[in-house]
Amino acid sequence: MKLKRKIFLIFSLVAVIPMIFLTTYTVVQYTHMIDNRMEDISHEQQENLSDAIDASYTSIRQVFMLLTFASNTDSSIIKILRPYADPEIHMTNMDFAMRIRIFFILTIF
Repeated sequence: MKLKRKIFLIFSLVAVIPMIFLTTYTVVQYTHMIDNRMEDISHEQQENLSDAIDASYTSIRQVFMLLTFASNTDSSIIKILRPYADPEIHMTNMDFAMRIRIFFILTIF
């Protein structure tokens, strides 16, 4: 083997092999960094979503509480709205309350 070819092979090995290791290390570190960052972002989004769901649940719960509140005359809103119900449809107080709640949920959203 000629000296020129030997020098070329040695130079190639000295230059290429460390570059391959460096590139591999960089890609692995970058991949780990991206995975960790995505995990942090997803955890943050999960917390934000949980807070939003809690806020919505609290809002809906407050609306439900308004539907069953006692008026100044100490009667519930169901008793106040009962005269306006269709007389042909026989519903219990619970059925009536559920229909009112569903109506208000649909009007909120």
